[in-house]
Amino acid sequence: MANRGISQRPLLGWGMNGFGAVYPYVRYGRTIAKVIRLDDFSFDYQDKKGQIQAAQLPTTKAHNLILDTILSVGLLGMASYLTLLVWCLWQVIKSPYRGIEAVFIAYLAFTLTWFECAQFTHLAWWSLSICGMSRVPKITP
Repeated sequence: MANRGISQRPLLGWGMNGFGAVYPYVRYGRTIAKVIRLDDFSFDYQDKKGQIQAAQLPTTKAHNLILDTILSVGLLGMASYLTLLVWCLWQVIKSPYRGIEAVFIAYLAFTLTWFECAQFTHLAWWSLSICGMSRVPKITP
């Protein structure tokens, strides 16, 4: 389903909560005229006959980070995100804290097999931003 949604809006995506936004159109296809309300677990839509219907969302995320990010912010957003990740990873490798990138690699492996969530995303970014600590000048009295 994520691939079908990506093919409909490849450059800019469907906006944040991309899978939840695209699900009604991909799952129900031509029977939906317009999505009226999108909630975390359900959505209301107007069908082709003009009647308001309600349906359940099975999830709001695609099954992995790459698909979910492309679906949400498109290929341009994914390119920006990957550029930032690679830059941060490169900075960590060059820093005295080399080795901490293992946290990032474990995080990336996790997100390729399960959807990314706020419980874990900060761990990867914290581990990559630790290189900034090595560049802060020491203040001596």
